[in-house]
Amino acid sequence: MGVGNQADQRQSVLFVCRFNAVRSQMAEAMLRDRYGDRYDACSAGLYPAGLDPWAVEVMAESGIDMAHQTSKLLDIFMERRFDTVVILSDSIQDIIPLPDAGRYLRVPLPDPIGTSEGRKAAFVQYRRIRDQLDGMIEEIFAPGR
Repeated sequence: MGVGNQADQRQSVLFVCRFNAVRSQMAEAMLRDRYGDRYDACSAGLYPAGLDPWAVEVMAESGIDMAHQTSKLLDIFMERRFDTVVILSDSIQDIIPLPDAGRYLRVPLPDPIGTSEGRKAAFVQYRRIRDQLDGMIEEIFAPGR
């Protein structure tokens, strides 16, 4: 179990990506919403860029409110041990060094920020990332896994 409150038997999970604005924030919110009784979910990045409002909007479409979350610097977690660290950046070199963990998983997903084809096309990308994260959360963290 991760370091933390002795009464808290939840496994600790850290989702990491470069900016902690979209992918890792969405994964944190999704894991907390689905399995918050089993997992203590956190997220961080090397260059926290603030919470992306489009990410908040597409998560709200699926009934998950993440508007209260904040973008965090990976350094604040370096002294903590996690049960699982999930690297969501498509380039592993973006995220080194990492906090200590029982296991490291790499689920490379493209960053939807910067889609230059307009708002409608951007939302298609954000929704695609949300749906891919949904599948990943179920595959890795669903009860019995």
